[in-house]
Amino acid sequence: MGNREELMLERVTYDEALSKWEKYRKYFKEAGASSHSWAYDNDYFHKYFEQVFSRVLGEIQNHKMQLWSYWGEDSKEKYLTITRLNTDGFTGQKNLGVFSLVRIADVDDEVRDDFWNQLFSQTKRFADINQCIGIIANTVLPYVVERAEKHFQGVKVYDSLFLRLI
Repeated sequence: MGNREELMLERVTYDEALSKWEKYRKYFKEAGASSHSWAYDNDYFHKYFEQVFSRVLGEIQNHKMQLWSYWGEDSKEKYLTITRLNTDGFTGQKNLGVFSLVRIADVDDEVRDDFWNQLFSQTKRFADINQCIGIIANTVLPYVVERAEKHFQGVKVYDSLFLRLI
């Protein structure tokens, strides 16, 4: 993750994630609390967030979860995304789940659109390599649904909370 001359989304290695984990964890916690009105001052959210995210780091280490970072032309991170390979215990079919996504810097429309385009192309490539039958996501945020519909060809929205991206 050195100097960047273009916008890019890349998978973060476990060692890189570990070295920045406190900063990353803070971004995801702030996003979770601000995205869900019930979570902001909720002791349950804050207590269990720590337990969940300590497990996330372990899942990144054993490659069951993936951390993606989107870098701007200024060599600064703009977005973080966590995905998870899910294998159905009965059928053995795999899906790639978008576990969490957070914008960590102000961006203009061009950068935002590029992020969504790269998010789809990189995660679709990763899902294909891992023989996934789909990419899925859950959200309570209408603008995430709008972005998915704009940037993900063939997205299916089920009840505005569940998205099947491929």
